[in-house]
Amino acid sequence: MVAIALMVLPPRFVAAITAIRLHQSRRDLKEALREALGRDVALVEPGPVPPPELIAATSLMSKSDLQLKSQKHVYLAHSYRSAAWILNMARAAGLTFREGMSIFELGCGEGRLISHLRALPRARLVASDVRADTIKWCRNSLPGIEFHVNELEPPVAFLESNSVDLAIAQSVFTHIPLAWQRAWLEETARVIRPGGIFWCTIIGQHHIDVMLDKDARQILEETGEFELDGKDPRSSYSTQLIGSWDVFQTEPVVRREFGRYFEIANYQKNPAGPDVLVMRVPPLG
Repeated sequence: MVAIALMVLPPRFVAAITAIRLHQSRRDLKEALREALGRDVALVEPGPVPPPELIAATSLMSKSDLQLKSQKHVYLAHSYRSAAWILNMARAAGLTFREGMSIFELGCGEGRLISHLRALPRARLVASDVRADTIKWCRNSLPGIEFHVNELEPPVAFLESNSVDLAIAQSVFTHIPLAWQRAWLEETARVIRPGGIFWCTIIGQHHIDVMLDKDARQILEETGEFELDGKDPRSSYSTQLIGSWDVFQTEPVVRREFGRYFEIANYQKNPAGPDVLVMRVPPLG
């Protein structure tokens, strides 16, 4: 609704609103970093806004969203806000932030999130995506991060076991086919150290209501699972564009499947977007 409202306003008002939101989201990230580290740290330059074709491949519900989400102020405001959100939720779940910590983003897309985490002092930042063209752009545009191409199925051979403090997967498990989900959950748990945190999004009730018809919702309710592939007209624009999947699960199934590998610290329902899971690898002993 916010995106629709912005698109019908005169351009000068849209520019003013998005500039305010960019300022607020930068301030939110700076405050999240201060709370995480116990002191002020400087934000880093976010780097260039990626070309529209790369943005289109990640998390667009419809083609009409692209014009707005490709605008620099809108793109950066969203990325600052998301980075602050992740830091705050990870800290609330018990993650201790420190210099030299290790962070991994699975399905990083064009690096909009992990680029801001370069503000963490001497952090090892590792990111991967299945799209080679996206990783090539990231390597050329976002220094200070290790970028890798991962396959559709695990492993991620570039990461050692128990080496990651915080793993992030935004709009990833929303698109991993159910046949591969357990393997990816097990692999993600492998790379996170005991006591480390995994933050990820899953499709929640908002998108179930928007994307699924009555028959599909009934199947989901009866089985706990439902998938749309990129050929289905009900699927999201990004899914259609790259030939991916949209994956729906009920809360009991999510708790059962993700709970096989993690302690679920927070299951946050989002009335206007994807739900969020914050999970912990059980500490040793």
